[in-house]
Amino acid sequence: MNTVAILGAGELGASLARLLADREQVRRVILVDPEEGRARGKALDLLQSGPVEGSDTRIEGRGSAAGLGGVDALVVADPGALEGPDSVPLRTTDFVRGLLPSLGEAPLVFAGAEPGPLVAAAVERGVARDRVLGSAPIAWSAALRRRLAEAVGVEPSSVTGTMLGRQPDLVPVGVSVGGLPLAGARLSVLGRVLEAMRAHAFGPLSLATAAARVLAALERARPALLPVVVAGDGALGRRGAVLAVVARLASGRIQGLEALELTPRERLALDNAAARERVR
Repeated sequence: MNTVAILGAGELGASLARLLADREQVRRVILVDPEEGRARGKALDLLQSGPVEGSDTRIEGRGSAAGLGGVDALVVADPGALEGPDSVPLRTTDFVRGLLPSLGEAPLVFAGAEPGPLVAAAVERGVARDRVLGSAPIAWSAALRRRLAEAVGVEPSSVTGTMLGRQPDLVPVGVSVGGLPLAGARLSVLGRVLEAMRAHAFGPLSLATAAARVLAALERARPALLPVVVAGDGALGRRGAVLAVVARLASGRIQGLEALELTPRERLALDNAAARERVR
């Protein structure tokens, strides 16, 4: 990608900007924050570390998303306007409305830990369903595999599994250890891991890493399969449901959803999640 704009110069936004620069994943990163001094200061710090890290990525800071123009992706990292107890749905919708003039045909990625309401608001405001998604399920799934590996005493690479559905009742799908489905005592271990995850606050680095993976996938022409939050329609998942699903990402958009082999329990849990979460 040539240019990625990151809305929010807090811990998540700055972590994502650093990852993109260190990996030279994009040529230009624009940090946007209502506190322009913070955006410019973070951008300058990252830019000055470029020669140390061997990165030539250009990093800029600005106080408004107005007139961005020409971005290849817009990532919402730290939406300060939504922080606090009065973060009601109307305010979320108004926030997304303000992004539309800068978006154009670029994909819109919500990098925060709870992207569902923002994905729903974006679709309500007219953003194409195949161009808006949340990247947090990648971090959720990685945490599941790591915690389960620790609990059963194996290497994380031997654990498979993906977290799908909706918060707070996420559904672990395709979980296995050493290629074998969980059974017996390990099923109880999985239950304890899920309980611990419900109380876990994901840090900026894990969420930034998830967003960076999504941006890399969106840039490629060949689809990559990743768990992401999407708003479904008749052709893209369950109609109206905002859920974490496994999607095919490529060429700046969601190409479609992957048909997974689910157990009857997994399918029922996902159908129940879809019934509870709808986009009007």
